[in-house]
Amino acid sequence: MAAKGPDSGKELIISMIKGGEKACTEYCKLSGGYWLNRAPEYFLTTYAASALRNFGSTSIGLEVSVNKSRKEANAVRNGRPSQHDRRNGRYDIVLYRADDKPRGCVEVKSSLYSVDRRRLVPDFVRLCSTLNSKERSSIQFSGLLFFASVAAPQRGKDTEEERLNALLMRINDLAKESSEKYNVSQNLLKSKIRVDPNGGGAWCIGCVVFSNNGTGQNFR
Repeated sequence: MAAKGPDSGKELIISMIKGGEKACTEYCKLSGGYWLNRAPEYFLTTYAASALRNFGSTSIGLEVSVNKSRKEANAVRNGRPSQHDRRNGRYDIVLYRADDKPRGCVEVKSSLYSVDRRRLVPDFVRLCSTLNSKERSSIQFSGLLFFASVAAPQRGKDTEEERLNALLMRINDLAKESSEKYNVSQNLLKSKIRVDPNGGGAWCIGCVVFSNNGTGQNFR
């Protein structure tokens, strides 16, 4: 029997998104109706990581040192690091191959309701620069997994779904600035948009995924 190949990168991201949806559902039950924007960020991180338990060729680490991960992956860039690299920081989730080499790095944001450059650009730059090493790196993709929500519109305005889709596009457009700068591919994957039937707004789980050109990763 042929050896099993690596797990699909897209399937890994989709599973984390589904884990995020489960986090939303569970927190709503536990809190008496509140959405995930009221929960600590690690709640979303834990559910997203737990969703990967059934992938045989992938293991995970939580709160892993950026510097340690890059060294293990042979992804240390030459020259002076960017101010946004934060090599002394930590990735929220690191996905490892069967040979224990880092394959993917994920940052988590538990609540996005607007496009805040100061909050998002440092993450986008760090995730893109992780892929942009001068040596052959084992890291093939990185991503920002997030919970996004909007309030119910005023009378005569766009629907909740239209408002949330507009927010997702603005997030994706901001990420594009970094992906183009570092010459990496970019895709936005998301869950179904959930609209509160009682007029409370709408939410979804999304992930902006960055991948190296030519690695064979397909996130479309």
